Amino acid sequence: MQTLNGVEYRSIDDRGLHYTHNGTSHLLEVDTIVICVGQESDDHLASELRRLHVQFDVIGGASLATHLDAARAIREGVELAHGIGVRQSYQHE
Repeated sequence: MQTLNGVEYRSIDDRGLHYTHNGTSHLLEVDTIVICVGQESDDHLASELRRLHVQFDVIGGASLATHLDAARAIREGVELAHGIGVRQSYQHE
């Protein structure tokens, strides 16, 4: 795992996540993306993903911004990641 600061997310498409870091464009080629950002409710991305018929999940403060609870958000993230892993293992059988 690598953590980057000062990243600007440009787009998500069939190839993966397009982003800019330190002025250089990059493509992270992935089939699953988990976005964990901020503590203020903003459903702009969810609305756009719904419009594009992209499968996604909303967890933590993005799901319920009142009574922010980091432990709950982490638990939801772990449970979601586990579920993604289970779904992918069944697809490969």
